[in-house]
Amino acid sequence: EVRVSVFDLTGRRIRTLHDGPLAPGWHTLRWDGRDDAGRPGASGVYFLQARANEQSVTRKMFLLK
Repeated sequence: EVRVSVFDLTGRRIRTLHDGPLAPGWHTLRWDGRDDAGRPGASGVYFLQARANEQSVTRKMFLLK
């Protein structure tokens, strides 16, 4: 089970890009800058977090409009 989510600077989850099984290997997920309700996000800094089992990786990203 893999969960990939986007968070804002306050730690609030903005969007879940994937939540379920993924085969081993490289995958591409795209974020259109919208939250789970479809509202557009503001330009700024966001964090992408991928969690699988007990492992987690977080990366900083920027949304520019």
